[in-house]
Amino acid sequence: MSNIKDMPGIRPPPGAVPNFDSPANMNASMLLHFHSVSCLNVAASGIVYRMIATTGLFVHQWDVRLLELAPFIRGSFISSLIHIVFIPCAKAAIFLEWIRIFSPGSRGFVFWSCHVLMWANIICYAVIFLLLNIACTPYEYNWNRLIPGGGLMSRQRKMGVAAIFAIGILGIAAAAGRLAGSVIRNGSTDFTYTFSAVILCAEAEGTCSLLVVCGPSIPQAVPALPRAIASIRSWASSSVGKLRYGKSSSKGSSGAGTSGPRGGAAMPSLPSIPLAKLRPPQTGYEDLESGSILRETEFATEEEYIDAPRESSIHGRQHPWAGVKG
Repeated sequence: MSNIKDMPGIRPPPGAVPNFDSPANMNASMLLHFHSVSCLNVAASGIVYRMIATTGLFVHQWDVRLLELAPFIRGSFISSLIHIVFIPCAKAAIFLEWIRIFSPGSRGFVFWSCHVLMWANIICYAVIFLLLNIACTPYEYNWNRLIPGGGLMSRQRKMGVAAIFAIGILGIAAAAGRLAGSVIRNGSTDFTYTFSAVILCAEAEGTCSLLVVCGPSIPQAVPALPRAIASIRSWASSSVGKLRYGKSSSKGSSGAGTSGPRGGAAMPSLPSIPLAKLRPPQTGYEDLESGSILRETEFATEEEYIDAPRESSIHGRQHPWAGVKG
């Protein structure tokens, strides 16, 4: 028991002793059952046969070593995938048969209810199939948890992948509807009615395609959305300001008169004055002889000298510490 791989798969209940060599099982009855249905589900039956030959069915997990659990879990995992593919196909065949029996040639309640249930099953099982195949990294970690470095995908990532995959399936359904509508339109003369369905399916297909392409980037884009909105607002406000300034400048430059400073209101145009010979202005000194004195001006200057003691007192007031003697 020193090796962890030789320990039981789970802790046995009180009083139970692990029996690794010949654990109790129901292999004989299960073999009879699978012999009867193997012709209908060959692949799953082959996997079950392998599980019976290795671990066995209806065996308590405390009677199985950890090392022996991996083949059993691998078989159950693969058989689950086969079941997920088989069941929606079988249910779709049943629904189509019901439509042919209970609603032949008409599209009433039975027709639409069977189609809704059929496509709901197909989408549900397709999402489950995808989630099972991307749940673990590496892929072998789905059935062997003893692999070092393996891990499970987070629930948030699983939900995101499932949503993208579901949208993709809706896009495929819309494309199928568009194709069917195009076939109906080509065989009908009522173009305005039949082409309307083609338009709606084409719009749904395009929307789903954009969501599938852009969906994985949404988690990274949402945190940066406030900064993008702030940048757009800043750019819009600056653009509006430039546009208003440009309009005011164009209005000022297109006026009839001369525009004022900085594109202000236009000045009215003045009447034109004809040119004429103007005489110099009269000063009253025309009759004086040259060299005569016209005006006398007197200037007076004063000079002030500051003696040394006053300068030293000013220096002492500005720097009182300079005259301190030790």
